[in-house]
Amino acid sequence: MSTKSFGRKMTVMMFAVVLILALCATLLVACGDKPADGGNDIAVTSITLSKSELSLEVGGEFTLTATVAPDNATDKSVNWTSSDPSIATVKDGKVTAVAAGSATITAKAGEKSATCTVTVAAATDGLAGKTFVLDKIEGTYDGENMDEQTKTAYFNMNKGTTYEFGTDGTFTQKVVSQAEGMPNMLVEGTYTLDGTTLTLTPTSASRDGQPMDVSTIPYSLTLTFDGTYLVIESGNGQGTNVQLFFKASEN
Repeated sequence: MSTKSFGRKMTVMMFAVVLILALCATLLVACGDKPADGGNDIAVTSITLSKSELSLEVGGEFTLTATVAPDNATDKSVNWTSSDPSIATVKDGKVTAVAAGSATITAKAGEKSATCTVTVAAATDGLAGKTFVLDKIEGTYDGENMDEQTKTAYFNMNKGTTYEFGTDGTFTQKVVSQAEGMPNMLVEGTYTLDGTTLTLTPTSASRDGQPMDVSTIPYSLTLTFDGTYLVIESGNGQGTNVQLFFKASEN
């Protein structure tokens, strides 16, 4: 074989090797770009929420957390919706209570979804979870302004009185008498607040531990709440009008 023929064959072989190496490199790069499952997207298999039920008052907020599986899902984005935005709205998991009622918050990722039922209660305007204790007494006695001695006497007789307001719309009145021979009382019931007008509805009562008829309790009186003080106006049917001021304290 001549030197020229050998040189031509070597050139052709080297060119073929270069082409093969280039082809392999291209295939490796292409294969490296493909996901492990052969090129298909990894679908969401489940989504769960941090709460399935939520209770809020009007104006309250709570942020729900969504967990999407598997961790390597191709698209883990979550879409949030509310069944009734007039009751509760949601944005990026943050739920805001708008009005009293019920709404369902839905979180969807891929073809999977999870829900949370939100119950919204009317705002309690600062009464819920607070105890009010007798702070002072003002008013009139038999149509005349009370003198300091009368105020002191009424205060000393009633200073063991407290009102406790629950977060569930219930109240408890406790009267621990400071005067000899006067009874201790316990009254329980429900309350509503309309603006500054407070209405108490007794459901049970006892005097010195013995049950008593709630219809004998004079709760047809006017009660007001200004955000700090609970004011009770009472009378004995003979022109007496005593205002009891109860100072608020957190439970």
